[in-house]
Amino acid sequence: MFNKPEVSKVASLHTQVLASDPDLLERVKKLLQAERKCHVETHARRLCDLSGDMGLGQNTSLLIVEVTSDPRDLQALQQLAGPATNGAPVIVLADGLSHEAARALLKLRVSDWLTRTCGSDELLKAYDHALVQATGATQTRTRCTTFVSAIGGAGASTLALALLDSVIMADKAAAAKTCVVDLNWQSGVVAEFLDIEPAFDLDEITAAPERLDQHLLDVMFTRHKREFSVLASPPRLCSAQVVPPNIVGHVLELVSERFERVIIDMPSTWQPWSESLVRGSDDFFIVTDMTVAGMRHAHRQAAALGSAYGSDMQNSVIVNKAAWRSKAGVSKRNAKQLLGNYLAGFVSDAGDLPTEAQNKGVLLSKLKRNNPIRKTLSKAISVKH
Repeated sequence: MFNKPEVSKVASLHTQVLASDPDLLERVKKLLQAERKCHVETHARRLCDLSGDMGLGQNTSLLIVEVTSDPRDLQALQQLAGPATNGAPVIVLADGLSHEAARALLKLRVSDWLTRTCGSDELLKAYDHALVQATGATQTRTRCTTFVSAIGGAGASTLALALLDSVIMADKAAAAKTCVVDLNWQSGVVAEFLDIEPAFDLDEITAAPERLDQHLLDVMFTRHKREFSVLASPPRLCSAQVVPPNIVGHVLELVSERFERVIIDMPSTWQPWSESLVRGSDDFFIVTDMTVAGMRHAHRQAAALGSAYGSDMQNSVIVNKAAWRSKAGVSKRNAKQLLGNYLAGFVSDAGDLPTEAQNKGVLLSKLKRNNPIRKTLSKAISVKH
């Protein structure tokens, strides 16, 4: 499942880690220093071997301690989680504790309890949550917008890049915090439209999914000269279903941890992971053109998603390449009748402008700053909020 994590903006301070396992100590230290840039002090000892106030918790922002099945560890933890820590949050690393020990941890109100073999992402989330709870620091939540075409050629990829263009035009600093993800493994065109090389290696990830972490993913982003990032893979001939759903979900979670704004171009062919993307997106838009067949298909798709997942699909269909006047006998009034409450709005037909931008490998604003697509897309998206 694709779940967007909250990204902590708290300043990392002094973290102390206590464990008898030197490998565990080293793993935690390297992770926190690399990912949270904090100072980490390690203690290669067991809790029950400490006495007095144990010298821990003083001028410390966070404590991470290993707890074994030895009852003396819990007794020491009771003291550690008290006045000696000056209120510093405590994360416990423990395996195979008894029910009595688990209840004791709940009573102590430790910030989190993880297994000793927990993943890096899990530990980092616990770390961020503990500091936020202790300091009251603010959090930002990644905003994810997904576009999917109801029919071929409707223009979901074009609108994804048009939204990106609007985001970075409104705030240049937002570019470095924004990523476009092309999930069309077989026939994605986002990289082609931007004239960049796709670097996301699906074969490497599916062959060894346990290696997938933030460090591996970092080398698979393509950084555009305008500072935003793109995650796209070279076209594949094999079935898109060879990519396990849990891998797609994990990739999107890692992307959400890294960026504050994520724009996704989703394939129109339904995949095992598509449901989690519908549920996990803040804004999910079905893109169709101004044809009777296209709008009917978009209506059926919106209705099916609402029925299957209980999602609110009102204002979820965007009619792209909409003419000001009736085109081929179809008017905006017809579109409103066909789509009803599912209609979010219309994106104006900009003639050859999108094709010219794609041929030159640039965003629309490079050719025409105040283009009709930007204005009408922003209006359609704003209806959703």
